[in-house]
Amino acid sequence: MAGRREREIRKYRITTGIIVGLTLTLLLVLLAVSNSYRIKQFFKGFAAKEEPETTAAEVPSTESFEEIRARSVIEQARLIADGYDYQAAIEYLKSDEGYRNDLTMLEAAEALENEAKTMVKYEDVRGIPHVYVNSLIANTTKAATGSYKALANNSAYLTTAEFTAFLEQLYINDYVLVSIHDMAYWSEEKGKFVTGSIMLPKGKKPIVLSQENMCYSKEKSANGCATRLIIDAYGNINCEMDIGGETRTGAFDMIPILEDFIARHPSFSYRGARAVLGISGGDSLFGYDIIYSADAAANKKTAAMIANKLSELGYEFAFNGYVYEAKLCSMEYDEFVNTCENWKRDIAAVVGDTDIVMFPNREDIGDWRYYSGDRYSYLKKAGYGYFINSNDAEKAWNQIIDGYVRQGRRLVSAGTLYSTYSGSDYLSDLCDAAAVLDKNVRDL
Repeated sequence: MAGRREREIRKYRITTGIIVGLTLTLLLVLLAVSNSYRIKQFFKGFAAKEEPETTAAEVPSTESFEEIRARSVIEQARLIADGYDYQAAIEYLKSDEGYRNDLTMLEAAEALENEAKTMVKYEDVRGIPHVYVNSLIANTTKAATGSYKALANNSAYLTTAEFTAFLEQLYINDYVLVSIHDMAYWSEEKGKFVTGSIMLPKGKKPIVLSQENMCYSKEKSANGCATRLIIDAYGNINCEMDIGGETRTGAFDMIPILEDFIARHPSFSYRGARAVLGISGGDSLFGYDIIYSADAAANKKTAAMIANKLSELGYEFAFNGYVYEAKLCSMEYDEFVNTCENWKRDIAAVVGDTDIVMFPNREDIGDWRYYSGDRYSYLKKAGYGYFINSNDAEKAWNQIIDGYVRQGRRLVSAGTLYSTYSGSDYLSDLCDAAAVLDKNVRDL
């Protein structure tokens, strides 16, 4: 938690510097424009009886540099507080060199302290739902003619428009993204996992989001999905895909869509939380062949930069199998161990270590009872403490015990939305399915 808070404060500190610099530059330009106008009037003479009318742009700001900087710092503190991390917001204000001598900053800190007192602890931690999506379909025309057959029958996937509409529904229904680490954390003092203290406004509800199999395979890209993740010219995570024989850049998958949504609705993310990303990588990592390609070394560097950027944004990685299609949980034990070791060697070496396992292919290493056996012992010894399986039977299913945290997840897809639209309650607690399904491309 402390690491995430430090990253958020550092990010906002950099943003404040940029804003202040731009504001000061604009002020100097306005002053120059104003002075230029006065000089021209001087040389025209003094015959005019009335002062010429001036526009708002010609009137220099009456704010001092210190006032402008203080306002920018307060605005950034407000943005941190919008993500419910009031302690970080107040620390951000108090760490500013001008804090003690600026009344507006002192008042802002007091207001944040009072607002923080209105937050309430979310008590039903074991009732927090987890939903996940597969790769999103961005090119619906391509998907309708590809090997996945007609888009209307492609029940496992959402279109980009449907995912955006789903986020809107979650927001309308007062859901807030949290990290699986917010739910429970390992306490060195107690030597076990303990439930976290999620503080939200009354009525807000936490939810965990994930995306499975972030490999960007050639098969998916041939059927309307993005080709790979990139860091674009503006330094943001974005996607590339082939459209009509041309490589296009845009929000063609979950991450750039989610980033845009949180930028517009910062209160949708609890203390910078994003999504859990299921990383396989045997086919590719973020769309880059880091194993078999002649450019594997360069691809590893690119994938590592993307992974670092994602971590800075708040995304968390999960071991999602080495080759996703392989039956991780049902293969022979020796093969299971070898698969896990291969992931550590090839994938963790690029994205970093993780303590989360996201079991692929709707499998698990145990049933509803507490884990035991060789596979659990191996994963636990390897450093994993959070285990995510699939559970369609319940809206939320969580085990938080001394040794691990296990959470069930529900798939959000055209199929599950259509089931809800047709009368089931599968996703009825989260959204109005009719408002999410894209009637322009689905057979409704």
